[in-house]
Amino acid sequence: MPPGLGGEIQLTDALRELCRDHALLAVPLAGRRYDVGDKFGLIQATLEFALARPELRSNLIACMDELLEAQFYRQKIGG
Repeated sequence: MPPGLGGEIQLTDALRELCRDHALLAVPLAGRRYDVGDKFGLIQATLEFALARPELRSNLIACMDELLEAQFYRQKIGG
């Protein structure tokens, strides 16, 4: 299958190809959808999943606090 938009094989193209020889079933999905093919979408999905995990949540929040404080300080001093 030749690459599609952006040089990638698109899911819709792959599904179209697959359904030529196989049956496909669809299931409605409840919940949030993440575009992990997009850099920010991947970051957002990773952060939201990590925040939902009790063993990761407090460390992630502490890490983000440090990063945001450092960013705020850099902006305040003009660096």
